[in-house]
Amino acid sequence: MANADTLRLFVDVINNPANPHFQDQDFLVDTYFCADNPAVNPLIPCAGITDHGPTFKGRADVKSLFQRLFATFRPMAWVPVPGAPQLTGASNIGIQMTVTGLFQGGWFPIGSGHESAPLTQLAAATGKGLGRSRRDASGLPAFAVFTFNAGTLIQQLQIYTDRY
Repeated sequence: MANADTLRLFVDVINNPANPHFQDQDFLVDTYFCADNPAVNPLIPCAGITDHGPTFKGRADVKSLFQRLFATFRPMAWVPVPGAPQLTGASNIGIQMTVTGLFQGGWFPIGSGHESAPLTQLAAATGKGLGRSRRDASGLPAFAVFTFNAGTLIQQLQIYTDRY
């Protein structure tokens, strides 16, 4: 299996309600992310949101990220932008996408180590869709960079989006 195959299957778990593992964070991380390796810095696998967002290190932490993403923004989808060029390298693939979903639950609370403005400050779920403004539910533009190990498993995932 090639890196592109891993990415395609990973995105299918997030987006496809017919997939038997649809938005199952345990299956997603256990199947498509590498094993924990605390000997490297940062600990892998790891995931982060934007350049100053929370960092999730190790499988358990990455699972908590996806669990919270799927619960907070139900139903969430990562929709690749048709025709957009991909960043590709020997061990990296970057995709431009639109992240859609409805705000259905709280984000990580203050003191959790994963709090993130403005999500943590939102008092109650609104049921409103992700968008560039309160009146826009068309989704948020995002770019995700996947770094793979030699075995085509994800070591690192960085998601860049304008959260404000």
